[in-house]
Amino acid sequence: MSTETDSILAAFEKFNTIIIHRHINPDPDAIGSQTGLALLLRAAYPAKTIYTAGPAAPDLAWIGPQQQVSAEAYTGALVVVIDTSNRERIAGDHFDQGAMLIKIDHHLDEDQLGTINWVDTHASSASEMVWDLVRHSPQLQLTKAAATALYAGIIGDTGRFLYDLTTARTHQAA
Repeated sequence: MSTETDSILAAFEKFNTIIIHRHINPDPDAIGSQTGLALLLRAAYPAKTIYTAGPAAPDLAWIGPQQQVSAEAYTGALVVVIDTSNRERIAGDHFDQGAMLIKIDHHLDEDQLGTINWVDTHASSASEMVWDLVRHSPQLQLTKAAATALYAGIIGDTGRFLYDLTTARTHQAA
């Protein structure tokens, strides 16, 4: 496990409010990784408040819903930006107003926007990276709903396992 993943898992433990953002014009990986992570965190930490921030994406609502998050919710919160390489593509407002910001992404690193920036360009998808967190954390237990969301993200970003970044690791995650 990397220093970044250790730090991310420690931050999940520390904060009572966690707000997860994804990119504008979302695809299945954006919604799948965001929703999958939110479901994992809600199951592991039922006393914490977990939001999925960003405008509604009706065509992908079957993967998971989006929430309107008040500006006040960001006070003292951990903000996670997932599947987004730069600020301009972050969906939703106030992402930079939390107490700490974590970036989880598989695209080339265009913007070191987080306190922690975990970028893995060898991963097929951000959903695969969330699965890596599950593999390395005894607190995060994969539920059927979280697995479905992550699977949708992996399928979307690998073109149904056809693209070059599809590896044995990708198939293990699926």
